[in-house]
Amino acid sequence: MPHLIKTLFVLISITLSSYSYAQCDVPVPMLCDIDGDRDVDQSDINGFMALNGTTVGPNDIRDLNGDGVISTLDARECVSYCPVNANCAVPKPNILLIMADDLGYNDLAINNDNTAIDTPNMDQIARDGVRFTRHYAHGVCSPARAALLTGYFPERLGYLPNGRGISPEVVTLPERLREEGYTTWHIGKWHIGDLDRAAWPDYQGFDHWFGFLNQWRLAGLHTSEGDLVMSTPTYIDPWLDSDSEPGRNYPGHLENILTDKAIAVLSNLNNAQAPWFLNLWYYAPHSPVTPDSEFAIKYPNTNAGKYQALVNQLDHNIGRVISHLDTIDALQNTIVVVVSDNGGTTLNSNAPFNGTKATLLEGGLRTPLLIKLP
Repeated sequence: MPHLIKTLFVLISITLSSYSYAQCDVPVPMLCDIDGDRDVDQSDINGFMALNGTTVGPNDIRDLNGDGVISTLDARECVSYCPVNANCAVPKPNILLIMADDLGYNDLAINNDNTAIDTPNMDQIARDGVRFTRHYAHGVCSPARAALLTGYFPERLGYLPNGRGISPEVVTLPERLREEGYTTWHIGKWHIGDLDRAAWPDYQGFDHWFGFLNQWRLAGLHTSEGDLVMSTPTYIDPWLDSDSEPGRNYPGHLENILTDKAIAVLSNLNNAQAPWFLNLWYYAPHSPVTPDSEFAIKYPNTNAGKYQALVNQLDHNIGRVISHLDTIDALQNTIVVVVSDNGGTTLNSNAPFNGTKATLLEGGLRTPLLIKLP
């Protein structure tokens, strides 16, 4: 997924560099984001006057970056001139990276005004942020994920298309973010190596992880000696592993379990008062298409209806995560990325483009990508 990762690396680099404050050639006093709400407004004017015992004139509020708007971007520029007692530091943004599995271009309703699919939450992220209509990934899962976390073309990492894992010598996105003080979490599907312990998430830059190393482990079948047997994937009562406790079967639907875990983790991360990176990789709408009954009853009992239901369940769970971020007052400082690893498995999922997953045609490579900044 080189196109996405280059976008992400540039985006993150610019964002992080904007928090390295520099002096600006302007007279003192200069109004900053005194109350720390990431906006320069009347509250800051009142606070400025209280701290300095002076009134604020029109020349004290300046559009330092020349974008025509007085905002937190200007506050970052003038931080060196803030009153000593003012809280002018703007925290580094959190990063939520959500990946769907086999979600096609036409599976995002807003892309083609597709009334046969229901994705209101993802559509809203698109409206609030940037919707990429020419985003290209790899044609299958593992190479796309390896490229996403490294910025390399997957062939350079040995994914042709499968590989044993990312070399420890390669710097990954979570490793780079940890250098910036981020706490890093992976939740959900991995599929970038499970045979070598060094290929697991906690060896690739993630402080913690919860999920499944590949979909053939989900059934949780074991030999009489206790070894896990690779078998047909399932969404129901999945076998999930983590860095902190032995693997086991969890009751319920896989996508809901992952979402519940993500919400709990986000609450803890928010309480820690440090920037975080959450890599939330869902399995939906990958086969076997098995929506939870809550969503299945809303659609016809057909293959197409079940697929619609599973996509709607995916969208609902993404909405739950976004809503929780808003509830804990973290959304306003979080970069949200939603993407699919490759095209869908049916021609309809990728309309109007020809081709499906595992092909080099447009439908196999062009996928949804949404980015919403704080």
